[in-house]
Amino acid sequence: MFSVLSRIQRLQFLLIVLAALLYFSSSSMMLYLPKYVLALGGNEQQAGWLMGMSLLPVLLFSPFIGAASDRWGSKPLMLSGLAVYALGTLALLFVESVGPLLFFFRFIQGCGHALVFSPMFAAAARIIPPAYRAAGIGYFTVCIQIGNAVGSYVGDLVLSHWSFSAMFWASGCSGLFAMVSLLGFRNKHDLMRPEMAETSIDPRKPALFYGHFVILLMLGGVFGLAMQFMPIFFDFMLHEGWIDEAISNVYFMTSTLLTVAAVRLFTGSLSDGAYRRVVLSVCHVGLLLAVCALASIRSETSALVVSVIFGLSYGLLFPAVNAAIIGLSPVSERGKISGVLTMVYEFGFRGVPVVLGTVVYQMGYAVMFYAVAASYVLALCYLLYCQHRDVRYAAEKIPAPSLQG
Repeated sequence: MFSVLSRIQRLQFLLIVLAALLYFSSSSMMLYLPKYVLALGGNEQQAGWLMGMSLLPVLLFSPFIGAASDRWGSKPLMLSGLAVYALGTLALLFVESVGPLLFFFRFIQGCGHALVFSPMFAAAARIIPPAYRAAGIGYFTVCIQIGNAVGSYVGDLVLSHWSFSAMFWASGCSGLFAMVSLLGFRNKHDLMRPEMAETSIDPRKPALFYGHFVILLMLGGVFGLAMQFMPIFFDFMLHEGWIDEAISNVYFMTSTLLTVAAVRLFTGSLSDGAYRRVVLSVCHVGLLLAVCALASIRSETSALVVSVIFGLSYGLLFPAVNAAIIGLSPVSERGKISGVLTMVYEFGFRGVPVVLGTVVYQMGYAVMFYAVAASYVLALCYLLYCQHRDVRYAAEKIPAPSLQG
């Protein structure tokens, strides 16, 4: 992929991925906020609501932010978002109880995230050549996952040796470093490549376009489940006597994130290759099995095995689904589409845990794991229906009707 990019495009891509690595190192430390809520005397339901609080600004603003990046470029939005996120994180130092102030600062973090993620994704997508879209998105998300892995490891290390306050300092400073790394980034108008300016969704595959959005929503929910609930699930098992020794988060969270990064770095081309459908089908099955197996983890070894299966499957699915959606969308509106992508994924990643927190509080962890697996099966059934619908209309050579019809 990099051989077809100009020197300035390669430099700009590297600046984007460096900022992504630093920013997601910062934000992944916030995956320990559920433990912070419990340490302050809260419960799993409040932890779920807190993690979901950052979703509201993403839902409200992402499509508009994506459209703004099409018009004015990504740089001013990313810089503003990183500053807002860092300030919201450092403000957590002044929280002493589970109350309105904690939820407000989490909302501020969400505003910063909304300003960062969609424009960052759009900026990377504009640089990547169409023929390498899934692989290019995979490389970009490698840096995201490496950042997540580093942040989750550093967060666990800081909490083991120091305190939540030290973790907030580390997270806030990492966000500020990401902002500094983007000062040399050029705005989108210097990077746009001449392409055919499509003006509408591919008319041959309208249902499939929306079917992929449903899968993206579920991928966000599944990843949110794994990253936000497994640390407190491990603590719960130790407290209830299900296990004799604590399971370090390194053996699941960090291992999962490193596996995701490795599979995207070394096998990302499989998402664009001739065996794409076979590979993705295997990944869907693998992800389902991994979600079901989460309830059976009882040791660091089993946590490691499940994390590798989870990471291998999720690692290839996420960039492939994103590339499919972008490939079916018009070039002139890909900033806006990136905003919608962000909104849908974040709704899964941050919104689903709000519901899951209530499920755990009322019915337990096992019900939560199997309910998520069942929901994923339903999403796959809908995707298959969308594929069948589009194939049928293409075979009949008649225009596909609106999905609302």
